[in-house]
Amino acid sequence: FILPLLPLCCLLSADELVIWWKKLEGNIVLATRTKYGLVLVTILANFGTLCFLGMVHQRAPIDATQEITRILHRDHTTSTPGKLYSVHFLMGCHATPSYSHLHVRGIQVE
Repeated sequence: FILPLLPLCCLLSADELVIWWKKLEGNIVLATRTKYGLVLVTILANFGTLCFLGMVHQRAPIDATQEITRILHRDHTTSTPGKLYSVHFLMGCHATPSYSHLHVRGIQVE
């Protein structure tokens, strides 16, 4: 829900960076070091964000769905054929990979 604000934040931060950058133009050595420092900080911040969003953030819905699939597989081998399973997710269509992860042969999930 915050994503539509990202372009506005980029514009506001770019405007401030231009003002700051113009103050550094008098000293070439300081400006070059600052440029490299700013690029390095930006790369490190983006790499940290990439690692967090790729490995940690929103991991629980996928793990929960995999656990439900494991329970269905285990229970399917010991229960009667044609048994109907019911699983309720609070925000299923928005946050949980439901049917893409719950495909189990011979099991009907509602």
